[in-house]
Amino acid sequence: MNVYNTVDVEITDHRLSYSENLESNILLPYIKLAETFCQRGIKSTFFLSIAPKSLGLDWREYDRCLDLVCRLNQANFGEFIDIQPHMHCLNLPLPFTRKSDYFSDYSADEQLEVLRFGKRYLEDKGLEVRAFRPGGFRQNQHYYDVLRQAGYRYSSTLQPEREANINLVEGCINNSFVSEHDGITEFPVTSVYLKSVKGGYELINLSPDFFEFASIADEVNRLDNIVLNFHSFSLYHSRPVRERFSRRRVETVKHLLREFVLKKIAKSLQAEIFTDTIYRDSLERWLDFLQQDARCKWIGEQ
Repeated sequence: MNVYNTVDVEITDHRLSYSENLESNILLPYIKLAETFCQRGIKSTFFLSIAPKSLGLDWREYDRCLDLVCRLNQANFGEFIDIQPHMHCLNLPLPFTRKSDYFSDYSADEQLEVLRFGKRYLEDKGLEVRAFRPGGFRQNQHYYDVLRQAGYRYSSTLQPEREANINLVEGCINNSFVSEHDGITEFPVTSVYLKSVKGGYELINLSPDFFEFASIADEVNRLDNIVLNFHSFSLYHSRPVRERFSRRRVETVKHLLREFVLKKIAKSLQAEIFTDTIYRDSLERWLDFLQQDARCKWIGEQ
């Protein structure tokens, strides 16, 4: 089985766990994840958000954080960790990026400028740029054309128009994988269709953010190729728990107590780092699977 392990490196802007702390969202989880993957020999693509995603963050401070990530990767982790641009848009140092965080909300010309900025930004730091992931998996009709014009070769996003790879409602598996679009090779994020804990039916990405490994292992082992998607902020940030976790209700209540009760009572509990998140525990079992049962590759390798 080929597995493309990917991590979106960015701040959390979830309304129930919002944080602009760059150390706990980006820098510390990047170091921990990169070191862990290297120790286990797991090749991974880190999609680094070039945009701050918040009007409250100063671009110069954000740039210093990304610069440190890139320098650390080149010096210590480049054998297994490949950094590529992940373009949210809010608060990029471009004149038109204060209206929306989503790449798909911009015109074709604006998207092209954003893509060129992200590519040039990482290349100026000595990295080779080949692949791209849009923030929130949002793309519109211009997507593949502007990617090609900007000089990218690969994309990795969720494709809601395609049949789900894992359909938990009907018990079906779809092993379709890469596809070509206007000269761009798409490595689609593995999709799961399910009855969500939010009440309705939903297509979501296969992620340790959503699933304990044991809860979906049977379906995973029927696939030939997987693009797994984790988030850096899940390592040290608490937030409401989604989908298939055995302790979902308990962990969600614990998060809400921390976020909306204890923090209101005691200012000293305004902690930005939690080392006991359910996602951190869940990730360990996924890593065992990646190390023992998968051929891990970077986005773009076949």
